[in-house]
This record gives sequence, structure tokens and C-alpha cells, in this order.
Amino acid sequence: MHQISSTMNSFTLSWPQPEQPNGIILDYELRYYEKDHAEINSTVLR
Repeated sequence: MHQISSTMNSFTLSWPQPEQPNGIILDYELRYYEKDHAEINSTVLR
């Protein structure tokens, strides 16, 4: 995964396709948290 662009309020990410796809991707889940803070306080986007 790598960052394509960012602004003060958003960012765009990109990642490669799975090496061995096994069906249609129905959902992505992205977890993020502030640097130096525990992942337990993460935010989930779908």
C-alpha cells in the first residue's frame, strides 16, 4: 500500500491486486490511528 495524494482532510491510497485472487472483493476495511498512540484507539472505515 502507498499514498497517492493527500490534503488536510483526505488521502488517497493504492495497493496491488492479490497475487492469487479467489473471488470478487465485496468489502475493504481500513484501520488507522495517530502515530505513537495505541491501535486499540483505531478508526475503522468500510
